[in-house]
Amino acid sequence: KFYFGGIIMISIMKQNDKDTYGVITYLIDTEADVDKLPTYCAPGSTALCAETSDVYILNNAKKWVKLG
Repeated sequence: KFYFGGIIMISIMKQNDKDTYGVITYLIDTEADVDKLPTYCAPGSTALCAETSDVYILNNAKKWVKLG
């Protein structure tokens, strides 16, 4: 089970006139925390890393990938 002790923001995203629920933004401390992120949230969910300022996004294959 995943435990997250930080801040979680839940959003509703609209694309092509369709609402997408379950899009979540996670704030993580280190790059190592990316491997602990859940994959049950909607594609398009993001994780912001405080240590490096990197942004990760959950793709349609349910993999967290670094942007940029």
